[in-house]
Amino acid sequence: MAENDTRHTVLKEYTETEEDYTSKITKLVSLMKKSKFITVYTGAGVSTAASIPDIRGEHGLETKQTPLVVLGLKEQDLDCIYPTYTHCAITELVKMGVVKFVATSNHDGLHQKSGLSDEFIADVFGNVFVEKCLKCKRL
Repeated sequence: MAENDTRHTVLKEYTETEEDYTSKITKLVSLMKKSKFITVYTGAGVSTAASIPDIRGEHGLETKQTPLVVLGLKEQDLDCIYPTYTHCAITELVKMGVVKFVATSNHDGLHQKSGLSDEFIADVFGNVFVEKCLKCKRL
């Protein structure tokens, strides 16, 4: 396996003290209860625990300036990557009706793999699992 190959490495997710976590969750729940329409916007950080490098992090693609293919992470490799707890939690919040819509700058398809229906998501930069016919323009 190449030195920078992270396909089989589970990256540690960020954790906080229980006190900080409880305080932030309490505030979030309070805001969510007051809200009428919640949209969640996700970026690269939500997929790093699935071993997909982020853009600006310490080991991010912007830092390395290395294309995914050079890193050994080709589109077909995304078939073997699973959604994180965050993807699954967001999907459950949508199913419960708490979150109404998800917009993501990721194109890894992990929101859909977590069970999120296409009607509730906008893949801002596209999705590697969706192709468009150049002739008829259908997806």
